[in-house]
Amino acid sequence: MAIQDDVNFYFQHRAEFVKNFKNQFVLIHNQQLVNVFGNYAQALDAAAQQFPPNSYLIKQVLDPEPTETIR
Repeated sequence: MAIQDDVNFYFQHRAEFVKNFKNQFVLIHNQQLVNVFGNYAQALDAAAQQFPPNSYLIKQVLDPEPTETIR
């Protein structure tokens, strides 16, 4: 599975994540929520122990979702 599939999964479930996990970090692998962490370092440590590199998504649940502008 591609990381894009996990990104799509995040946005499909974003409303639920905001309601339950706002400001926390979700770990998603193969379109499944694996766990939720209080900080990025904890999420990265858990992911590195369980999955190969570049096979998971760690995303902070923010509301509103930040956007970037390229100038």
